[in-house]
This record gives sequence, C-alpha cells and structure tokens, in this order.
Amino acid sequence: LTTRYSMTAGFVGENSGKISYSYVKGADTDNSTNPYSTGAQIKSTTNGNVAGFVYLNSGEINNSYANTVLVSDSAYVAGFVYNNAASGSISESYAACTLNGVSTENDASEQPFVGVSNNNELLSYGTLENTYYLVNEDDDFIVRSEEGKDQAVGFNTDNFADPDALTGFVFINSNSRTEREQGVWSYYNADNNY
Repeated sequence: LTTRYSMTAGFVGENSGKISYSYVKGADTDNSTNPYSTGAQIKSTTNGNVAGFVYLNSGEINNSYANTVLVSDSAYVAGFVYNNAASGSISESYAACTLNGVSTENDASEQPFVGVSNNNELLSYGTLENTYYLVNEDDDFIVRSEEGKDQAVGFNTDNFADPDALTGFVFINSNSRTEREQGVWSYYNADNNY
C-alpha cells in the first residue's frame, strides 16, 4: 500500500468504535526464522505519518496485531497506532513492524508502538494494557516515554517465544475444544506440537 495522504495506516485510518481479533500482516518472502514480515510495506510518499494498524484511535482495540514494513519518505512512523487519544484503549495487542522513517541520530520519529508528534511528544493519552512490541537487535529507534503516559513493553524474540511472558493473551494450545474456543492466539511450540 502506497499513499500520498497525511494519515496512513494498515487497517483503518480512524477508530472510534471497537476493533477486535484483527491484524495487518505483510507477506513473508523468506523461509527463515525471521519474525518480521518482509514482503509488503505500508508507505507514505509525502509529508505523511504512517501507523501499522490504526492512525487515530479514540475507541477500543483488543486482541490485534500489526506485522509489516512501515515506510515514510518524509515523516514519522509508529508500529501499531500513531495517536491513542484520551478515550482510546488498547489491550492484548502487539506490533512486530520494521520501521523505516526519516529518523536521524537522537531522533524519536520511529516508534515501535505509539507515535510521536513533530516535536517528539508521545501521542499516548489513552490506556495501554498488555501491549507489546518486538525488538530486534538491529533496531535503532529511540523509544520515547513520558511520565503519566502508557507505553507498550518491548520484548525480544526470546520473550515472544514464551507464551507465559505475554500477560493477558489467551492461547489455543490444547486439543480440548473448550480451551480452543476460549483462546484467540495461536502459539507454535516445536517440542509440544501446539
């Protein structure tokens, strides 16, 4: 997806309702163990900011994720939501996006979960609960945090490989139909064949 608009997002531009059990995922072009999708991108070619899932959230988002490549030729990128308004809430969600913005040294224009304004103010006014972003050893973004504002928790691939580390996520990891119906997230464990 390539756009010239100032508000670009992978799933929806503005959410004032409820989004559940949804995702944005780019195509996988390699068969490696790379957890990032590498074969598709969401891109803004003008002075536009880019978010992996929702640009402006004033509603509720839960049990959702974004995993794609985000590119802005001239502005800011955020892994999941660009602006989480005061009435916005996000829970049990994660971002595993590759961020390609216009960042320079000591710049916070690339954010792994919630975005920042053009004067580096964190745009997290609502609530975040059990939200995570994937940190790769090659990532060079500067995570912005501000007192009194929620920010997602950064996990490396080892943390993401442990379903017990993802607080609040209910996994489908049993042959029991009852447990399967209660869970939403799939988890693959080669030892246990979940």
